[in-house]
Amino acid sequence: MASEYPTKVSIKLLIDQESSKVIVAEAGSDIVDILRSLLKFPLGNIARLLGKHQCLQRAVHARSSKCEGEN
Repeated sequence: MASEYPTKVSIKLLIDQESSKVIVAEAGSDIVDILRSLLKFPLGNIARLLGKHQCLQRAVHARSSKCEGEN
């Protein structure tokens, strides 16, 4: 059952301003566990679960298309 109280998470990022890329990310173990569990899902399942968020679907599709073109 979901908690009635909002949960705050803290993530510290070191970003290269020129390339707009993350150099280092620091987060608590709870966030790391969530990210690790998401990596276990196939991308198709993630896209289906996020079906209501069209912008996220486009981002996942664009990234997977870019990776396929690099092979």
